[in-house]
Amino acid sequence: MTTSTKTRSKPSAAKKKPPVEFNINSTVFVKITPSGRERIMENRRHTAKYLHQQAAAQVLHISEDEDGWSRWQLWGLMQEFGHLLRSGQAAPFETTIRLAPELDEEDLSQETRVRLVP
Repeated sequence: MTTSTKTRSKPSAAKKKPPVEFNINSTVFVKITPSGRERIMENRRHTAKYLHQQAAAQVLHISEDEDGWSRWQLWGLMQEFGHLLRSGQAAPFETTIRLAPELDEEDLSQETRVRLVP
């Protein structure tokens, strides 16, 4: 009597991706939620009180593209919303973000964004 032994191959371990370096001065894109929009405007209205009328008008605009993505430097996003990011609270922006480390300061200064008045 012959016994057949099948060799089972171990499932290959998923290849680990190497960590990605991302500078907090680099660009991210997020979609601001209604609660996040309210918080931005609350902060900006407070800031606008201390500015010249023309500068205040610029502060009170939220820039987004046609799909609702808003461009931020990561540190600015953390500064604006960090205190609001708590488990169980409504997020001020959607949880999927786009990283854009290839954009530099020159790209950020170009007026390629649509300005929306909330």
